[in-house]
Amino acid sequence: AIRAKAGEFIFLDTYVFIKDIKGIELVNPAFPELEGQNLYDLQDSQGKYFVREELEILKTKEDCWMDYMWPKPGETEPSKKLAYVKKVVIGQDTLVVGAGYFLESTESEYEYEETKKIVNIVNEAVTLIEKEGKEVFQNFRKKGSKWFQDDRYIFIYNGDGNRLVYPPNPSKEGKNAYNVTDINGKLQVRMFIEKALSKKGEGWIHYMWPKPGEGIPLWKSTFVKSVRSPSGKIYIVCSGAYELKTEKQFIIEIVNEAIDLLKREGLSAFSKIGSKENEFIFYDSYVYIKDIKGNVLLNPAFPEFVGKNVYDYQDSDGKYFIRKELEILKHQDSYWNEYMWPKPDETTPSKISVFVKKVIIGQDTLVVGAGYFPE
Repeated sequence: AIRAKAGEFIFLDTYVFIKDIKGIELVNPAFPELEGQNLYDLQDSQGKYFVREELEILKTKEDCWMDYMWPKPGETEPSKKLAYVKKVVIGQDTLVVGAGYFLESTESEYEYEETKKIVNIVNEAVTLIEKEGKEVFQNFRKKGSKWFQDDRYIFIYNGDGNRLVYPPNPSKEGKNAYNVTDINGKLQVRMFIEKALSKKGEGWIHYMWPKPGEGIPLWKSTFVKSVRSPSGKIYIVCSGAYELKTEKQFIIEIVNEAIDLLKREGLSAFSKIGSKENEFIFYDSYVYIKDIKGNVLLNPAFPEFVGKNVYDYQDSDGKYFIRKELEILKHQDSYWNEYMWPKPDETTPSKISVFVKKVIIGQDTLVVGAGYFPE
């Protein structure tokens, strides 16, 4: 009865799930493949052991609220979820019964205030354009306003790549930037458009670009989002910052995009994923791929590892990090790992935090990963 869609326990994206006190999933109508599995050591996409935390709390309490990242039914991309769980004794068994709902705020996905500010200012601009259309574009050009402060500003394109608002250099407004590239050959404006017009309707692009009035390119991270004005026209609203701290969400995003590309193009996608011209390499981060046995298939930063088996590889602290990762991926689809590893073009190891995700492409089970170096 709890699993039945026609019953009272499933509505919108909410459903009742049940596990035992050891973490074994007993009922999950949205993800039945989890039933029978022990989820005690399951991590969400941000590395949180939410089942473990929940069961620890329920040792001393009868119920609790728990927030974590989890995909909506029928989706694979994790969203912020808030779940209520309650302990109940049925005969000889102690069960945990829960249900939750998904929070829509994208701000909760980010750790750093500067990132949140960028997302918020783009969302505010989108809301304004939805209500009043292009008549509000003049507001974004006012230096010193909340829209235009120093080297952070709102800029806008249409779907053809024409600059409609570009506060640091208004003379470039009205000109087409569809084929403009950064120093690495990234067609960032094309990427803005593709990302904003994707199913999700928003996302991040990382590229090298000089600050206004300067000539040296720096890494810039730009958040883009599409909006439909009252006239029906669609605009691409953007804002970014230079040398922004890497968020876990940035890493999750490029891993998921690499997987989407692999699903569309198969193993021929390796050349795109390993190219500096595409979105999969930025700052000290890059996407790499190995198979489920530990054979390295792609590593743009350390190509000497391609073709080698790294299952028994140890980091500088003696940690068998690949072995641990592959063992965990036998039971779950994604995992955050930490170990010592050199930055690109360096030899001294630094602490790296890595997100890996399992995917089946044809007959092959691959592990797609990317990481960043917390400072």
